[in-house]
Amino acid sequence: MQVIQQELVTRSRLQGLPVMRKVILFITTFWIIMYSNARMSDFVPSYKFVHLFPIPAFVRGVELALLVFLYLLSLTTKMNKRILLFNVSILAFIGLSILNLVWHGNLRGASIQDLYIRLAPLLFFAILVPASRSDKKELRYFVQFFIGTLLLNILVSVFYQIPLHGDHEDHIPGIMEDAHAYCNYLLVFFIVLLYDYLRTKKLTSLTLSLFFLVLTVFPRNEKAIGFTILVAGILVLQHILKKTKGLFLKLAIVGTLLLATGIGTVTLVKNRPDIWARADLAINYIGLENVGPIQAWPMAVNEIQSGPMPMLIGLGAGEYGWIAAGRDVSEGNGRKHSRQFDFEFTFGSVDNAGFMFRTNTWSSLLAEFGIIGTLLFLVPVWIMTKKVWKHQPENRLEANMRMAFLIILLLVVFQGFFTPYSNWSSPTLVFPMAYLAAYFHSTTKKELPENS
Repeated sequence: MQVIQQELVTRSRLQGLPVMRKVILFITTFWIIMYSNARMSDFVPSYKFVHLFPIPAFVRGVELALLVFLYLLSLTTKMNKRILLFNVSILAFIGLSILNLVWHGNLRGASIQDLYIRLAPLLFFAILVPASRSDKKELRYFVQFFIGTLLLNILVSVFYQIPLHGDHEDHIPGIMEDAHAYCNYLLVFFIVLLYDYLRTKKLTSLTLSLFFLVLTVFPRNEKAIGFTILVAGILVLQHILKKTKGLFLKLAIVGTLLLATGIGTVTLVKNRPDIWARADLAINYIGLENVGPIQAWPMAVNEIQSGPMPMLIGLGAGEYGWIAAGRDVSEGNGRKHSRQFDFEFTFGSVDNAGFMFRTNTWSSLLAEFGIIGTLLFLVPVWIMTKKVWKHQPENRLEANMRMAFLIILLLVVFQGFFTPYSNWSSPTLVFPMAYLAAYFHSTTKKELPENS
């Protein structure tokens, strides 16, 4: 009898809150794609046909209120004890951030929105964990939805945007807000399918993987593509070395691959010097020490050196280089950002934007939230990642979902060192990432009673 009662309790927990799961699945899939489409520019010709309708600004506030409500609701569940440190860190981060804004008299809607954008994927993860583990039907829908979304992007870009409007890296986004978001989706599928091929030897996976990589030529994001190819190379090399016996043979394989890479790079530079134009400009004219991503860190540290409080808890949300800061600068209302930052946001050259932005996701995190705030932010990210990294997949789907989470996280973190907004502010990446992470943190079969 006791075993039956225990089984019933476990099953009720696994079922979670049906309404919450439906809301969460809606936000993770349809809502974020619709919101991404709504952010398209009205002035870009290739966007017009696929830009459905803009979403009013106040809806973002409704989304914030809904997520906060669901997060507070999730804190009341017993299952949330498994991520107690995660929630303590988030609540401490929010508390310090609000106190900082109140203390400096900067509590305003834009600052709260900046704080929300930072925390949205973490809040979403905390909501998902106590909502139980996804069932097969939900997982199937999740996977099919994003496959369908990617295929729709490909159809729109290949048969509409490219034929009618030509090749332009920032104007080939499919139905998504920008080309980089579309490119990131292609790269995620490229890595996951390559990983699937290495595990299963299915040629279909390899063919599709290479097909998606080729398509990144159109919505190209050079830094992200190069980084992802590097990750792919590491995966392939790791697979080869694992299958190879003998230290000498392993060293020979590594040496051959390094030589081939060197020859390929030299050949590429010789035949396509235009590809390296930005690198040449950065090294020989601007100077690496003056390139934006490198300058971002000393500038951020300089901003918080005015006293112990800014050093510990920062300047406050939206007061340096994030969404609200960029909005204020463009409107001429920026206060705490440098003149260089102001210049960069009003600078007209698209080609120089990558060099000029001397603020990025992670340096601005330090400037706005200080050392304590940065650590409080990184602790939940580490907790979310650790269990996924250590998880041993039980089947092919779990293995691919685990790889999808890891490559999305790597892309978000990597691009955060170069861009002032980063993909951390794009729900099209971070919400599915949180969904995948929560799957591996939720109740597993090993936690069920033996007789169940």
